[in-house]
Amino acid sequence: RYGYRLAMQLALGHIPIYWLDGKGYMPVTTFADLFLSGLGLSMIYNGQALFLTYKNGFDDTVPDENGKTLKDIVFETSVERTRELAEFTYWEMVMMFDGNYGLRDEHQIGDDFDMYLKTIGLKDRLLSQDGAEFSDALVELLLGYFGDLHSALSQGSPFAGSDYAVDFNSNGNLSSSYTSMISNMTRYGTWRAKSSSVGIDGKAFPYLEVGNTAYITFDTFAMNSTQNYYDPEVRQTLASTAASDNVALIHYANERINREGSPVENIVIDLSLNGGGMADAAYFVISWVLGVCNFSTVNPLSMAQYTVGYKADVNLDGYITDEDHIDLSKFKVYCLTSECSFSCGNLAPSAFKDSGIITLLGRKTGGGACVVDPIIAADGTVYQYSSRYRLSTVKNGSYYSIDQGIEPDFVISNPEHMYDRAWLTDYINQLP
Repeated sequence: RYGYRLAMQLALGHIPIYWLDGKGYMPVTTFADLFLSGLGLSMIYNGQALFLTYKNGFDDTVPDENGKTLKDIVFETSVERTRELAEFTYWEMVMMFDGNYGLRDEHQIGDDFDMYLKTIGLKDRLLSQDGAEFSDALVELLLGYFGDLHSALSQGSPFAGSDYAVDFNSNGNLSSSYTSMISNMTRYGTWRAKSSSVGIDGKAFPYLEVGNTAYITFDTFAMNSTQNYYDPEVRQTLASTAASDNVALIHYANERINREGSPVENIVIDLSLNGGGMADAAYFVISWVLGVCNFSTVNPLSMAQYTVGYKADVNLDGYITDEDHIDLSKFKVYCLTSECSFSCGNLAPSAFKDSGIITLLGRKTGGGACVVDPIIAADGTVYQYSSRYRLSTVKNGSYYSIDQGIEPDFVISNPEHMYDRAWLTDYINQLP
């Protein structure tokens, strides 16, 4: 469903259009937000010059002949954050939130972000000529009032200073959602570190067999999006990259589980410490388990909806066949979840739950429904927010957000048991 047409009236949003000889000109950062953003690009203005860069920041740029990165060059400015720039940055940000923030209904924001920011007492601070004050107020908005665990400030602007940083430990305005997630990650990480599910290096075994059960652990969804997995030389090294590449791990696990004489009867996908990651990697894992990964999103602003089906060539032979997914007539498959299972770590359990054939164990997932969208403000502040692409589950033709998290089929009340693989194997073998 394509949704309803949306019109953005820039003049009413205090975004100026300049007219000359019968032609209209929009500000270059507005052009970047509306058009370059779709290409993953943005513009940064530091008061002296304009820079074209990736919209998720500029820390990874190659140094020039003087050893300076783009960040070094951008921050070489002594120009003040003028009243005009402060106001334009504010209204540009409001425009982007009005057109893109995907959890507006859940946060009861309405259709006027300017009024919302005034209501919560942040408008004046976001209009400050002090770059650090603007960043502090933006942090309070993203990590406090939004508190959706996707929205965050990545980097202060050149006007905030090169040493500006967010102190997550002492910031008193963090949402309880953030503090709970940090606490949960710490607790579950501590429990796992003391268990048999980790090696001497303290890291979880990506693939581990205990009795008749294979455990496959994903702490994040990641893959090399520029790598040709069909290259013979790459395929020879896949086993060595299984810990950091989900495609490699699933390829390896698929071979081990289906090897001749394999004792495996149960397969556990451990997402208990998976905070999200690359959607494509999550689709690969889901399609390996289910055969088809149905990925659904809703645009809550235009009401556009779509569902896309993915199939993965797990054995990398160039064909999609039954050998590319788990034979669910031979194996029982479980997914281990916790409050730390967030974003794509919440999407996969949602797909498994909807299938009706994968059993969820552990605790209710942490939610996280919107695809992250990075953006660079007009003054060069780099931040991100929950975009208008809201991950959903489809029931009877209706699309429902998965932000509330997914309930397990069987609750494991003692989280320490989740990482005691011997205990968990015995527990699984007793399940109906």
